[in-house]
Amino acid sequence: MVKIFFYSLASLIMNAVFSAKLKYGALLNIGTYALTLPFLLSIIIENLHIPVPGWIYNRVVYLIILGIVIYKNKKAAA
Repeated sequence: MVKIFFYSLASLIMNAVFSAKLKYGALLNIGTYALTLPFLLSIIIENLHIPVPGWIYNRVVYLIILGIVIYKNKKAAA
């Protein structure tokens, strides 16, 4: 539940930073797709037994993907 709050809050903040004016439904959709790569990376890293805290790369990769997609959506809508 805390993770969902964090990711929703991150989506809303990124939306405000880029002034993209995307609706929450669109942000939820983008956020769901943005979680795919961090999820796959966590599976790979766990299976390779690389000692990296999962929350670090998951959140960083998510925020990078989310920022890129929101920025591009803002640019395409303009």
